Amino acid sequence: MPEKRDLTYEKELIKTVQKMEQVLDELSKESRYDDRDFLAIERALQVSVESFIGFCRYTLKIKYSQSVSKSREAVDELFKRGHFTEDQYQQFLGVIGFRNILVHDYLNVNYEVVKGIVHGRKYHIIQQSIQELQSIM
Repeated sequence: MPEKRDLTYEKELIKTVQKMEQVLDELSKESRYDDRDFLAIERALQVSVESFIGFCRYTLKIKYSQSVSKSREAVDELFKRGHFTEDQYQQFLGVIGFRNILVHDYLNVNYEVVKGIVHGRKYHIIQQSIQELQSIM
């Protein structure tokens, strides 16, 4: 028997991602960042990506009664099931890889890459994708 949707979880997760996007949108207007700005950016990106991964896992569990343990597995499964395009899938692999650097290799974060993500507003794919996943459940 499939699990029921947890609309409170969905609402809170989306609210959190929107808050992180708002922070990043504000910072995207800046031309220079100090250390505190970089810490805020890193945290906002990490929370956004973790939320996306969590929502992918949640989607698999609700829609397909499938549980996965590794970050990338949920994205792989949703791609295999046709919920992401090849382009989206490749972007998500990059997003997850960047999250791994933030979490596990934080001494080697390339701040030019961070600036590129923020100035290019590349983080918007997260909220858009979560909304697309919501529509399939």
